[in-house]
Amino acid sequence: MYESKEQKHRPVNESEGESADVARASGTGINRRKVLGSGLAMAATAGLLEAIITPPASADSNGQSGALQKVSGHALYLLPQDHKWHTGGIYDTGHFQEWHYWTGFFTDDDTGEEFGIFYNITNNPSAPGGPSLWEQGVSFSFGDFAKKELIWAHQPTAVGSLQARRPPDSTSPDDFQYNAKGENVEFTTVYRAEPDTWPFQFTGVAANNGNSPLAMDLENTAKSPYGYMPVGLGVFENQNIPWNGQNLDPANMYALSYYYTGPISSSKGTVTIGGKTRHLTGTIWFEHQW
Repeated sequence: MYESKEQKHRPVNESEGESADVARASGTGINRRKVLGSGLAMAATAGLLEAIITPPASADSNGQSGALQKVSGHALYLLPQDHKWHTGGIYDTGHFQEWHYWTGFFTDDDTGEEFGIFYNITNNPSAPGGPSLWEQGVSFSFGDFAKKELIWAHQPTAVGSLQARRPPDSTSPDDFQYNAKGENVEFTTVYRAEPDTWPFQFTGVAANNGNSPLAMDLENTAKSPYGYMPVGLGVFENQNIPWNGQNLDPANMYALSYYYTGPISSSKGTVTIGGKTRHLTGTIWFEHQW
């Protein structure tokens, strides 16, 4: 979602060596707290659609954005700024989860074989305190449709191993790079706002298939005209299952989450399993939820 002309910039102080990030809230538009409190979901949707068609927001003139989005919440989310992981304010409670998620269909460039890939990096803060107390769960699977075989892995990184920074040769304050390591596992996620690409790498060990070493190196590109779209009415999702109207607190986002997707992204790169490398081309469903 992009920022409308009426929206104003408000700087937020960052710690842990990062420069000032930007929290953006609508001066005249829909306030998320009011929407939730009044239940005017249709009004929220109308405001979101208005924001979607506005031009991309420019960088804050007072300084460069950090690699993490430190906002207090309750504002309409904005892209590309909110591609970043979130911390600070209502997000620094230890009761928070966030993920970048990809699943897609691929064809081997050399053999024409078809495969499916699932990849999910889950950010799991275990206590207030920011990235120094974060652990990431990394899930990966590679499915062979013809053979009906699945090779998979799920491994946590070490608490506090996350390195969040701008990538080398960054051209936009909205760029970021996340890297974390654990025992036999490492991932790197990069986002470059210009030209809206997601290079990402993963190394790990299969939980089956003889504990084969795994390596993935892919790059996703948002595909026009799909871009990014909200999921759920009003761009937020209730987490009560089944819905009972209880325990929903907009003051701290308890039982609520932001949720958007890039429904069709182009993807190209390699997957190596047990020393065998495949060159793959396909399309991916991307989602970001927090």
